[in-house]
Amino acid sequence: MGGGIAICCAQKGLQVVLKDAKQEWLDAGMKSVAGIWMSQVKKGRMPEAKAKGYLAMIKPTLAFEDFKDCDLIVEAVPEIMSLKKEVFMAMDANTRPDALIC
Repeated sequence: MGGGIAICCAQKGLQVVLKDAKQEWLDAGMKSVAGIWMSQVKKGRMPEAKAKGYLAMIKPTLAFEDFKDCDLIVEAVPEIMSLKKEVFMAMDANTRPDALIC
């Protein structure tokens, strides 16, 4: 779900910070995102330079600290209340007071 949100935001010109809990999950997510755009390139629907430009707009990370300059944070954590609470507390501690977290 987070990858799809990242794709939509990057395609609208927004810089994206994409966080996951484990490096292998983050790598798999970025591979999936890249695969979606590269399939568009292969079908002739998107220039390769545009796909690479979109990829460059996504910063993959494992650190909540990378949200410090974000204006908008879209949470896409599984529906496990204890996990959501932990994530929101970490985001609150690492974001600006005026950041919108949804």
